[in-house]
Amino acid sequence: MAALVMALIRIQFSPAICEWTPDRFRRWAASIRPQTEGLVIAILASRAHPEQGFRTCLGVLPLFRYIERTRAETVSARAVTSLSHDVQKAQAEIVGQRQATRFGSF
Repeated sequence: MAALVMALIRIQFSPAICEWTPDRFRRWAASIRPQTEGLVIAILASRAHPEQGFRTCLGVLPLFRYIERTRAETVSARAVTSLSHDVQKAQAEIVGQRQATRFGSF
């Protein structure tokens, strides 16, 4: 089934998207910190097919470049411990931290 999904993705999307793999997302997250890698692993494992979690990972991982790595670890740890892997809450926390830093609240 996963092979069929990947075949459909290759047909419908550009070649650059086909290069995304679960391992690539894990490596990207691991380059931030271990808890962030754990978050990505949890996201990918919570889907019937890991490819279904790619969009979620693409929504979360780029946000981590705007906050400190220690803060990224805290956000990731909270998201991993929540049963729902509440990514929207993690995104809101990252964006809130980014705005607070920009305006000098911290």
